[in-house]
Amino acid sequence: EIIAREMHDTVAHQLSLISLQAGVLEVTTGDENVADSAKAMRESVSKALDEMRSLITSLRDSSSEGYLGKQPSLVDLDQLVAEAQESGAPVSPDIRIQDGELAPQNLTNAVYRITQEALTNAIRYGVDTPILLRVFGAPGLGISIDVINQKSDDASRHSQGSRAGIPGMQERAASVGGQVTVSELGDVWILNAKFPWAEPSHELSLPGF
Repeated sequence: EIIAREMHDTVAHQLSLISLQAGVLEVTTGDENVADSAKAMRESVSKALDEMRSLITSLRDSSSEGYLGKQPSLVDLDQLVAEAQESGAPVSPDIRIQDGELAPQNLTNAVYRITQEALTNAIRYGVDTPILLRVFGAPGLGISIDVINQKSDDASRHSQGSRAGIPGMQERAASVGGQVTVSELGDVWILNAKFPWAEPSHELSLPGF
């Protein structure tokens, strides 16, 4: 299940960025052949996403020894946003995390992957308006994530999803004592995630004790 979740969060994010780039090229190029190729690429990426999610759904009940790949850090959130922006995603970030290097790795993983998946959803189902990303946190205060974007009114785009993203985020948050909630305000989609983050203990160790 852990491997399946990591595959969904990482691969789906990258494929969504490719789809976004293809979509931008499709509507901005003046070359009809390029537009047709970009459309075909976007449709292929969409199909790949659907097939990958079907495979992941079948893997969710399998056991795992744990994910052995590169572990993200909270510092990597800036790079995550930069990659999305370079691909044309209109992400407007405000990331403020104090002492991020002190965060436990399981908390770091949850924050990073949920931010990644939330951006993926906003890119895939949103429109070409700013995606607001807010991540605030500090030891003793916890960490909060807010992702706000305007939804597309194209029903076909929403029907392509597996609907596994939000439950997956909620499961991941719950594994570290956090929670994820989503709400809609008209055509605006709002995702909020909250995580506890205890202050590190500073027990004094004395010789002979």
